[in-house]
Amino acid sequence: MTAATARMPCPGPRGRHGVTVVNRLDLQPGHNLLVGRPAKPMPRRLAKKISAVLSGFEEIREAHVPEVFVVGATKAASRVLFIVVDPETAIDDVMDRLADGLRSSLRNYPLEIWPVGSTHEIIPTVREADCLIGWRD
Repeated sequence: MTAATARMPCPGPRGRHGVTVVNRLDLQPGHNLLVGRPAKPMPRRLAKKISAVLSGFEEIREAHVPEVFVVGATKAASRVLFIVVDPETAIDDVMDRLADGLRSSLRNYPLEIWPVGSTHEIIPTVREADCLIGWRD
């Protein structure tokens, strides 16, 4: 993993949707994250499935799937689906509607979902990892 660093909070617990969901990136501030391109890319077929699900949401402006390592809090990097939601106030609604579509696409594939608003400070670091799977102008 080629890494860029960002000082960010640690993710929350496993969500009710069967995948690890962080509803807001505002938990336990002060952790350093290493964000980078995975050594082994996500299978193209799976990326297309996820992209197809995300394309049905006008509020999702972009989506990236880098690996993230939380320094001092995790033993290994995990793959994270960052979805950029605009307006940020729509995050909870988007996550509720998104769950079923992603659950069927992500069977047996470990992936955390971290929704962020369009002005969140982590976005430039995530973009640097060059793991884009969806974009809406």
